[in-house]
Order: sequence, then structure tokens, then C-alpha cells
Amino acid sequence: MNAPDNQIRLTCVENPSIVVFPLALSEDDVFNSHPALGVLTYRVPSLYSLLGLSQDKISMFNSLTFILNIVVNDEAGTELVCSDSRLCTINFIRVFTPVIHYISPPVTYFESVT
Repeated sequence: MNAPDNQIRLTCVENPSIVVFPLALSEDDVFNSHPALGVLTYRVPSLYSLLGLSQDKISMFNSLTFILNIVVNDEAGTELVCSDSRLCTINFIRVFTPVIHYISPPVTYFESVT
């Protein structure tokens, strides 16, 4: 199983008609994955870009829950699911999700003083 060949599917629990598929892998995702050890690393984009909605539209939702599945690029289209569903659940809760409107300087580093 090669990480770049896999595709990510996110299905919304509250509204099953919201399915995001496929998500692209970045070079960082591939580098940080260790398929031989059973570890696949993916970075999920922001909710705004994920759903293609503006901030006003997303403000309608107090919470959204997504279930993550991985579809292997093979002849059978094998779908990998977690043995424990909590490990593949992504929760977006608006009151716990900070919204950053502006950051200065635009590039920050760990332990940097601005």
C-alpha cells in the first residue's frame, strides 16, 4: 500500500449527502506516512475550503462530525475503515475552533516573540 495512491473520503454524520472525495495528498503527508507500520498521515484542509462555503454559511453549524475512510487505489476499490471509529472521527465544534482574521508577522515560528 503506497500512501500517494490512496484517496481520502470524508462523510458528514449530520448530513450524509455531504461527502468530500477525493482529497489530495501533499508531499508532507507522504513523507510522514509509514504504511509498513500501519501509519497513514493526512492533513485535512480548513473547513471553509473543504466544504467550499464562506464563513457566514459555516456559522450556521454549531458542530459537524466527519467519518474518515481511505479508499485504496486497487482494482477492487478496497475501503479501509478504523477498527475503533473514534480514531477516524473528525469533530468540528464552532465554539472550540478559533477563527483567525489576521496574523502579524505572516510567518511565525515555534517560540518566536512577536
